[in-house]
Amino acid sequence: MTIVNFLPFQAPDGNFQGVLGAVFYLPQFTSFLDSLEVGRTGQVFIIDRQGLLIASSTGETPFKQNLDSDYLKNLNHQDWRLLAQNSRNQLTQASMSFLSTHRL
Repeated sequence: MTIVNFLPFQAPDGNFQGVLGAVFYLPQFTSFLDSLEVGRTGQVFIIDRQGLLIASSTGETPFKQNLDSDYLKNLNHQDWRLLAQNSRNQLTQASMSFLSTHRL
């Protein structure tokens, strides 16, 4: 999985100059998060604005498990994604529960 973002940019006079793009690969996020020192029992995860898991230091895959290939053919790719609140990791679930009730 890759995450891609594009940003158009303009000259000071307002004329369009081009587009800046950035691509991040999921394994890079996971490796980076896993390398962070957050205490003996801490963990880190990244979610998008919809609460979908992007990456986790636990190594959890941000996709729903056990989707069969025939089902995937007719499924919007967004439907493959795992809501962080449905994570198999209890700490991720508890964190999402807290965030959903406190809207920080």
